This record gives sequence, C-alpha cells and structure tokens, in this order.
Amino acid sequence: MTKPTGGEIVRDRLLAEEVPYLVGIPGHGIVAMLDAFRTSQDQIKILQVRH
Repeated sequence: MTKPTGGEIVRDRLLAEEVPYLVGIPGHGIVAMLDAFRTSQDQIKILQVRH
C-alpha cells in the first residue's frame, strides 16, 4: 500500500467536510496539490484567482 500524498490528504479531508470549492492562486507551488483534485472535479470545484 502506498502512502497518500499531501494533496490527496487535503482533498480527502475537504471532501469529508463536504467543502464545495477550493480557491487558490495558480502557480508552480500548488500544482502538485491540484493534481490530487483532478479525479474529484465533480465533487469539489477548483476556482483559480487571477490577477
């Protein structure tokens, strides 16, 4: 069994709490975490703030 990544842990907790949106600023520092949310796009929407 493989250990979950940090992004998968965050995703699982947000889904368990039924959080509807993930809001963040796009950039290289968050890409690894966003990869974990790809399979859950029907359960939690990702909103990327742009400036």
